[in-house]
Amino acid sequence: METIATVPVILPSGEALSISVSGGLAPVGEGPDRDERLAVAYEFADGALYEAKQTGRRRLVSRYGMSEAA
Repeated sequence: METIATVPVILPSGEALSISVSGGLAPVGEGPDRDERLAVAYEFADGALYEAKQTGRRRLVSRYGMSEAA
């Protein structure tokens, strides 16, 4: 992710644009209901992305499950 931040994106106008990337990762669990597994993984990844954005730029956060209190 550091490399992404060091390479500017050149717009058609010639202007250089700096970018940074944050991300959230979550595994797709095993089981027969694919749609449910994807929905759960999406929720975990979305929460991880939110956490990455809240804790600073250029972060990657993973979530493998939620606590009982969540």
